[in-house]
Amino acid sequence: MITLTNQFRQLTSTAIILGIIFGILMIWPSIIALFLGVLLLLRACTSE
Repeated sequence: MITLTNQFRQLTSTAIILGIIFGILMIWPSIIALFLGVLLLLRACTSE
């Protein structure tokens, strides 16, 4: 019974860590795209 709860806790922590990693991987490209979009917009405005 003790090993079962220990395995469950390990599985839960692994799932949480994987969820956080996947969340970061999904969020980062959108932040970079937004930053590049703003940068290009500023460059287009200053060149005119």
